[in-house]
Amino acid sequence: MREVSRCRLLCATLVALSSACGAPYYQGQASGELATRLYFKNESLDQAAIYAGQPGLRPIRIGTVMAGRTEVIVVPTGLLGGSGQINVFARPLGRDTGPDTGPLLLNPGDALTIRLPMDQRSLIVLPPGS
Repeated sequence: MREVSRCRLLCATLVALSSACGAPYYQGQASGELATRLYFKNESLDQAAIYAGQPGLRPIRIGTVMAGRTEVIVVPTGLLGGSGQINVFARPLGRDTGPDTGPLLLNPGDALTIRLPMDQRSLIVLPPGS
């Protein structure tokens, strides 16, 4: 009986470890296509909902970043459309509006760092790793 429990524990551990190991990059929705990533740094004291959309169209929610955290948000490939131009918006918790990046030109596989400063008045776009 004890050996069966050890075997189950070993199998569960191996499954957990293998699922934690993945490719060193993010895959997009199309096979072999790299995903567009936003490294979003929320330096404010409030949680922020992150939205993205093409100019003139209704934005969709693509993620949430807790206060004081940095999260990797994968932009859905379909959101880039043909032009690759999107606006990214942050809406701090309890507010109806928030800052936006203005139009960004992104291609599949691109990565950007976006910061929401403590004052929540603007979004600062930087190259990845900044």
